[in-house]
Amino acid sequence: MENQKKLVAKMSDPKLSAEKKKAYQEQFQQLTGMVKQFSSKKVAQMEMLKPAEQKAKEKEKERLDRELDLLSSRPDWEGGDEGGVNQALKEQLESLKVKAEQQGIDPAAVLQGGAGRGRGGYGRGRGRGAFGRGGARSLDNRTTKIKVTGVPPADHENVKAHLMQFGEVISAEFKDTEDFGVVHFKNRWEAEKAFVKPPTIDSAPALKFSWLNEPAAAPVIKTEEAPAAADAVNGGAGDAAGGSAEVVAGFDEFEEDDTGDRNWKR
Repeated sequence: MENQKKLVAKMSDPKLSAEKKKAYQEQFQQLTGMVKQFSSKKVAQMEMLKPAEQKAKEKEKERLDRELDLLSSRPDWEGGDEGGVNQALKEQLESLKVKAEQQGIDPAAVLQGGAGRGRGGYGRGRGRGAFGRGGARSLDNRTTKIKVTGVPPADHENVKAHLMQFGEVISAEFKDTEDFGVVHFKNRWEAEKAFVKPPTIDSAPALKFSWLNEPAAAPVIKTEEAPAAADAVNGGAGDAAGGSAEVVAGFDEFEEDDTGDRNWKR
């Protein structure tokens, strides 16, 4: 472009000879053709990049969509109770909302289970164990108790404070004379976060976490009494006698209850 301006200035000189003027015109036309050719190539390259950029944007949208869906399916986001929600998760959700809006995704529709999203549209699915707002929740029966071993009594409080930052703790039982204890979390997912991040304590190099599973309750076995030997021998007569005995016994019990009732009234 700068060379074209210089050529135009030279061709405007009234003292310029016809030969030089013609030569400058040819150079000007050559430069103009080169500029047009370069512009055409640039436009073609931009057109080729558009599908790739569009595909990358769609992938980014889908990724953000999945992350929003995952966060929205956590039990602690439901019901409006944010007391036990980790602050880091809340900040992560807000950051994802901003990114989603920049990519043209409506975060409100994602969090409320709105219409299909993405190219061509698709329904919002949930994996096994997930649930929507107001729906039935799947029960997680896995233990939420972590057994801590290898911690000196002097460091019990340090371990408690470390674990409590991961969620709501129902109880933390440590004995002053033992090097182990049990920490009981309210939610399994909070216990899992704590489980994978044990504290680093110089005085407790052997500190270790393990899941504490409650022993299963023994099944109750019901047994039926064997029929009386007299019934087996006497047959129907035994049944009749047995029936009479039951009536008398029942009557005697009734009399005792009635007597007791009268005595109470007196």
